[in-house]
Parts: sequence; C-alpha cells; structure tokens
Amino acid sequence: MRFKATLSPESVSLLHDLLTPLARLSSSKASDRDASWLRNGSLLRLDPESLVIVCQAKSPDCDGISCYAKLNSEMFLEHRIESRENNAIVMELDLAQFRQALSTTLQQVCSLKLAKRNGVPSLCLEAMSTVQVHHAIPVRMRKDNPERMAAPALSAPVASMHLPRSKPLRSIVEQIKQREGKDVYLSASPRTGELTVVWQG
Repeated sequence: MRFKATLSPESVSLLHDLLTPLARLSSSKASDRDASWLRNGSLLRLDPESLVIVCQAKSPDCDGISCYAKLNSEMFLEHRIESRENNAIVMELDLAQFRQALSTTLQQVCSLKLAKRNGVPSLCLEAMSTVQVHHAIPVRMRKDNPERMAAPALSAPVASMHLPRSKPLRSIVEQIKQREGKDVYLSASPRTGELTVVWQG
C-alpha cells in the first residue's frame, strides 16, 4: 500500500478551507480529546481519480448530520496510489488534526505520504521553505467499503411558488385573459425571489 502526492499552494488552501467546517462538525467533546481520532469516525478515501471525505456530526445539536465531500485528483500536482483493493486507500483520522497541519503550510507546496511513525500508520505532511515543517497524523487503516463511501442519496428538491396578493399582478392576468389565443408562462427564481410573466401568441 503506497500513497504519495504533492499539493500546490492553491490546493493546500482549498483543502484547508474544506476541512474547516467538517472538522468543527466531526470534533469529539473536549473530554474525549486524547482519543478523538479513534471516535470521530471521519474517513478519507483516496484513489487515482479522487479524494473523498465522509464524516458525521458528534455534537448533540447536530445529531444525525452527515457530510460528504469529493475532490478530483487533479488537485494534486503529482500523485501515486497503490493498493490491493483496486488502488483505493481508506483511512480513519481526525480532521481537526489534518486541518491544523495544513494551516502551517498555507502558501507553500507540500507533500503528503502514508508511512509509519513509531510503528503507527500516519498521514505525513511535509513542507519546505525557509523553515521545514513536518507533521505525522495518526490514522487507522480501513477496508474499502463502496456503500459507506458513496455519495448520499438525496431526494429531489421541492420548490413552491407563492403568488403575491397584489393588484398589479391581478390586472396583468386580467389583461392577458382578454387576449384570446395567448399562452401564459410563469417562472420564479428561488435565488432572487423574482416572478416573471410571459405570454405568447
């Protein structure tokens, strides 16, 4: 099992910004901090095409919330991934530690690799500029589970349109009714809240 990749400064910032809300969501309680990476259940999956992060909220206020994020492997300047499971690697880690490590390498090219530190599997991060930065984030290796790492099934969005109770709209509709052979189309923008009325002969 091998993983090694190089991140551009832009990709480091992108990954750091993505992990900021996810780390806050998946963090364990302060009393569990010593072993939070064993409890938070955050998974990182790597394959030649993508990087996937799956996590679940630990705060009672956010109970039941799960998050799924997928980034294209083009974010890496170069990368090498090899494993016996169709070149897929899945690991459990503390997203807060990963984010903290990335925060020390912003605006720098950095490398990521999977290695052992003191006998513990770790995701190692290294950046070299005027000061060399090294981080070893402990991970727990997991078997690839396509169902658990798949994007969540979401129901189709439901949009509703509430027409304003105003005389201008009523007068417009009445004028259109008086014109025979006209097709009327109503459309609404959920972003701007604008209602558009179009009629065609």
